[in-house]
Amino acid sequence: MKDYSLINIHLKSYIENWGNLKQVGIIRSKKDFTSQIGEWLVAEMFDGVIAENHNQIDWDIRTSDGRQIQVKCHAKEKENNNRFTYIKKNPTERVDELIIVVFTEDYKLKEFYQAPWEEAQALIKITGVTKKKEEISWNDLKRFKIPIDKLPKLNLVALFL
Repeated sequence: MKDYSLINIHLKSYIENWGNLKQVGIIRSKKDFTSQIGEWLVAEMFDGVIAENHNQIDWDIRTSDGRQIQVKCHAKEKENNNRFTYIKKNPTERVDELIIVVFTEDYKLKEFYQAPWEEAQALIKITGVTKKKEEISWNDLKRFKIPIDKLPKLNLVALFL
């Protein structure tokens, strides 16, 4: 079993320092960190590798058994009640699964969705009045929601509880 104690120390330090930098106005967005930490988490959970190129088309993670996973991640502020992910409808992408990782604002694992790509694609809706956007509602994915205590590698998951 892998020892995640050193990683745990560094994650807690980063999150604390991120908050300090936000208070003084240096950092405004969690998006980049959120994507990177979520992809790392999924890669570790499923013994995968992260795509080398950040602009990789199609998949973000390739698992040891060959599955290709598109990962979408969110760190939700307490006041943010949105329950959707922007995602392009593209049935020709070479992806097997969609995983959506939802963290709280302090990076506690809140929700985890794992859906077959074809079924996820069928749930994507076009929204917006002036600017059309493609999104998938987490409410539409409820049958694909994995309880946190049922995720693989609970010693890893524990870093985010």
